[in-house]
Amino acid sequence: MNPQYDIPLFKLVYNDSVIISTHWNWSTFKIHEKTQDRMILEVLYNVSPLYHLDDEQWNEYKEDITAHNKIWSTFSKQFNIK
Repeated sequence: MNPQYDIPLFKLVYNDSVIISTHWNWSTFKIHEKTQDRMILEVLYNVSPLYHLDDEQWNEYKEDITAHNKIWSTFSKQFNIK
């Protein structure tokens, strides 16, 4: 999660597509100290948030999820290139 080791050009462009990869077990909330950073990157790179939730986690994170969804979905719709 250290931005020093991030390679933005790798994620830049290839044939008019954004290149990015996320792993199915790399939830937005996986590293609690980095949740805000993950959410910002999801918006900046237009990557869907990834959640692994049960009832307990939903109750813990539902306010964060709904607030982030409002930001992410609004931003995503504005910059969705078809």
